[in-house]
Amino acid sequence: MPARPILASVIMIALLVGCADPTPSPPTELNERIVRVRDDVWSNESLLNSGRPEHRLPQLEATISRIETRHGERSVATVQALTETGRMLIIAAERYDLALPFIQRSLALSRKVYGNEHRETAYALHDLAVVYAEVDSSKYGSEAEAALREALRIRRTLLGDAHQETAGAKAALARQLLDRWQELDPSGPDLTEVEELASAARSVLEPLRGSSDAEIVALRRTLLECAFARKDYPLAAKRAREAIDHSDGAPSSGLFPNLAAKELLTRIQLRLPMKAK
Repeated sequence: MPARPILASVIMIALLVGCADPTPSPPTELNERIVRVRDDVWSNESLLNSGRPEHRLPQLEATISRIETRHGERSVATVQALTETGRMLIIAAERYDLALPFIQRSLALSRKVYGNEHRETAYALHDLAVVYAEVDSSKYGSEAEAALREALRIRRTLLGDAHQETAGAKAALARQLLDRWQELDPSGPDLTEVEELASAARSVLEPLRGSSDAEIVALRRTLLECAFARKDYPLAAKRAREAIDHSDGAPSSGLFPNLAAKELLTRIQLRLPMKAK
């Protein structure tokens, strides 16, 4: 499945930048350690620009092995090394498929280092879900949904419903459910849940980030597509006009690939009663 333009930009924002330590540690010392790990991993970036990235995996593994030897297998540093390697493969090489095993390993190690009910484990779950969706949503859709539901549960428990990390999990789950509705079965995941998740996420995030933030744009598109899919054409028309007014009516994949908001509004108006147009 082709990458979704709006979601891909949101993924770059969402990917984990770990900072919590499962044991007490001076914050400055921990921050310096994490910076050194990032620098070590990203020193390999130039390798990805020369030749095929899959041929550079041994060098990437060697860097992770050095970090593991220095800091320990079950360490914050090793978790971060795995995550940063995945991020680098996505950002520098656009290879979600190569990044996936590193993000999977990062989650597995996060469970050991932090525990299953930790904020950092929720980050790792969220990361894995969005990478699954980019690799192959039809193949990994159920795994992505399960990971996002677990991340949402952890964040609700630890941070509450009004926290922006909880809202981020809701936004990602809404998009995943809507995509699976398209790909798997039109009678599948409940679009009412999609609507509730996306609306709740927007209510938390928009006051914090502003109406032009990439994730807010993605949420507006999710809500527009959801209303159209539910055949609530008056609401869909209202949301299409809102997207146009906010200058975020560009084409998007998702349920209606390559349709700008103006084109989608035209299709919606064909379905409206004459008096409602």
